[in-house]
Amino acid sequence: MKKTLTSLIVTGLLAGCTPAGVKNIPQEDFDKNFVFTQSYDEVWGSTVEWFAMNNIPINSMEKDSGLISSNHGLSPGSSVINCGEPTGNVGLYQARFESADSNINVLVREIGPEQTRATVNIFGNAGIVVRNGYGNIVSSNEVRCVSTGKLENSYENFILSN
Repeated sequence: MKKTLTSLIVTGLLAGCTPAGVKNIPQEDFDKNFVFTQSYDEVWGSTVEWFAMNNIPINSMEKDSGLISSNHGLSPGSSVINCGEPTGNVGLYQARFESADSNINVLVREIGPEQTRATVNIFGNAGIVVRNGYGNIVSSNEVRCVSTGKLENSYENFILSN
């Protein structure tokens, strides 16, 4: 009788398990390329200032190549990146995001006299984990996060106002 009861409990717990995953990741449907009627130096200076005004640490800055990059560490719950909704469970224990990293790259290029193009790319990765009641990882997965367009919009408005 004990073996049957134990088997039923274990089977019930295992039947309530789904692996770590994600759902509802939106598609990016906004512009990442902006053309400004300002000189390269003006857009470059405003771009550096935009990073500072938004408390985004700069990891690499190369004016000759036009690239500024940051490993910002935006979280999946922020309004800047969207990693979807974590799925998966073991019994009553639900999947959750446990790690995330994000990158922000801005590429500034002179395309003509008093015309400069800037391309803003924001992306990241997040780890999804399902843990059991003892805190042990039962299932894990990694997902690519996408930008919501909020920082790109902020960038364009900031450069246009300077």
